[in-house]
Amino acid sequence: MSELDSLDIRVRPYLQKVGYHKWSRYHCKNNRYSTMTSNIAESLNAANLAARELPITTLMESLRALIQQWTYTNRKKAQKTTTFLTPTAEKKLVNNFVDSLTENVKPINETMFKVVELTRSWVINLKEKTCSCNRFQLDELPCAHALAVIKEMNLNVYNYCSGYYTTRT
Repeated sequence: MSELDSLDIRVRPYLQKVGYHKWSRYHCKNNRYSTMTSNIAESLNAANLAARELPITTLMESLRALIQQWTYTNRKKAQKTTTFLTPTAEKKLVNNFVDSLTENVKPINETMFKVVELTRSWVINLKEKTCSCNRFQLDELPCAHALAVIKEMNLNVYNYCSGYYTTRT
């Protein structure tokens, strides 16, 4: 506090007036954003220690993917759906989602899409729940390519999972 006084004598009375719980993590009763900080830069720095040494374009892609993953995880926690999948199916979906982060989606028509990753591509038909990799049909769970499309279209992934994977079944 003495450092604050040396900067501006009005700071200490203001901070005391608003209350310690508003600006001090120590006095706050809640975890802030589950990382105990309200500073997003600190959170990103802590999560991307290795990526900070990469070239700027790779670093930016890493940050984008990280924020996208956080958003997905938080949205999934917030959504209370009536369809709950088995832990094995959920884990497979999460792994497929992570794999889908590097894929680009190109629409063909309302139900068909082309997904491109580097030099390879796949065709997905959401209406028929098919993918040219055949994983979507075999597993009856969206493959990484289908998840890229579902994510791009802001659709509910659980609508594309077989009922056999629900805990109720």
